[in-house]
Amino acid sequence: MDNFQTNYLTEVSLRIQHEGFTVCEEKDELLPIEWAGSRACNLNGVGVDTEIGASYADESI
Repeated sequence: MDNFQTNYLTEVSLRIQHEGFTVCEEKDELLPIEWAGSRACNLNGVGVDTEIGASYADESI
């Protein structure tokens, strides 16, 4: 991951924690996000392109 991607994930992490989500430890360049104890999605450092920037757990949609 480059510096932009690291900074992006750091900023996103802070903002979504403020909204009540739980941010788990980064693994394989993905940032797992949980809501109420269940996995909501995984973010990567791509940016705002949600097509490749986030993946959602089927049961949370």
